[in-house]
Amino acid sequence: MAMIVHSPHDGQAVKVRDQDLQRAIRDSEGRIFYAVKRSDGRGYYGSFTRKGSYKDEQRCLDMLEKTQHARETGAERSAQQIHDATGNSSGPGGVRWLLLLVVAVLIASVTWYFVRPDNHSGGIGPSPIDQNTPAPEDSGLPAIDNGVDISPSSRDGMGGTVAGVEGRGDTDLVRALSSHNYIGTASGLRYAILQPGTGETAFAGRYVQVHFVVSTLSNEIIERSDPQRPFGYVLWSGRVLRGWDEGVAGMRVGEKRRLILPPSLLYGRYPGAVTLPDTTLQFDIELVGVLPGVRVSTDTPGRGSIARPGDTVQVHYKAFIGREATAYDNSYARGEPIEFRIGAGEVIQGWELGVIGMSEGETRTIEIPPYLGYGERGAAGVIPPGAKLRYIIELVKVTGPASRYADSRFDQGG
Repeated sequence: MAMIVHSPHDGQAVKVRDQDLQRAIRDSEGRIFYAVKRSDGRGYYGSFTRKGSYKDEQRCLDMLEKTQHARETGAERSAQQIHDATGNSSGPGGVRWLLLLVVAVLIASVTWYFVRPDNHSGGIGPSPIDQNTPAPEDSGLPAIDNGVDISPSSRDGMGGTVAGVEGRGDTDLVRALSSHNYIGTASGLRYAILQPGTGETAFAGRYVQVHFVVSTLSNEIIERSDPQRPFGYVLWSGRVLRGWDEGVAGMRVGEKRRLILPPSLLYGRYPGAVTLPDTTLQFDIELVGVLPGVRVSTDTPGRGSIARPGDTVQVHYKAFIGREATAYDNSYARGEPIEFRIGAGEVIQGWELGVIGMSEGETRTIEIPPYLGYGERGAAGVIPPGAKLRYIIELVKVTGPASRYADSRFDQGG
């Protein structure tokens, strides 16, 4: 009997047989995942690791929720654009539009009378969510503007008041959340799509390139990316803050989003040299590129401990350039494995990503693109510039426990 399990890499539906539930499964792009039974007993979810974890399950459910929301939004927009055979809109006729306009004007007039600032005879006084409230004079930032431009050529990279999701009575919060149609998630993230994109979609495991601006509720810019060089990382690899990863997932190239992250989503690694304050922050993100990540295939399954971010591992390997048959480096020939800690930057990033989730005794083939290897410079005359690399890796031993990198989505939990 076959069932549908959604891949944790991009949420695509994969038909899985009962006999394959305990084995490695491949999606349409050949990426490996495992089917793990959901905690509520209602079917299975896709996991990066054989045992799964609460974080893996929640990430998969969040991805399905976003996909369903996108489908419902698209269907709703399509329904609004239905026209009859004459080419006229199927909405209200001319007389009804006129009546609706008259009612709207009356409502606006009454509302203005009670909330205008110079009304001292009654009413509720000035509105706390006045859209025309200017930014502080010393901030150098304009008032809220729905057409936010975060491109490198913009004056401040933000174009609006920043806000968070905590603190009752916070006028910055009320003003910002009323300026855009924010979408909330179960984790506490709120995000608004400032400009839709039309290019490739950012999925877990893909290498994404972004421009970003990080700021506080008081309009103070903490850090921003280099205008001439976007920041690149592998999505959901634990390389950036947990809320940042979640907010970028599902973006398309050319899209701009504004993320509101409470302190609970600010744990994990941060690419800048500054220390983030323990408060709600705003991230303006523009996705400028999506590239493939590391391609992994399991040659021989293992049965021991699983390698997690932060663990120290011992591995044997053979290293090849592209599709060459002769290895340029071989630990077997030296008679001893090498040792490194996952996430500490002791080896190239592609190697760290490829080892995560391996079991002791497992052998994998890992194909690494240049931007996750030695880049355009190459290495020591052995690896040419822009070279693709291929490694056959055997995980000999895992030592732990995982440390500060264990909050990655690839963590096994427990």
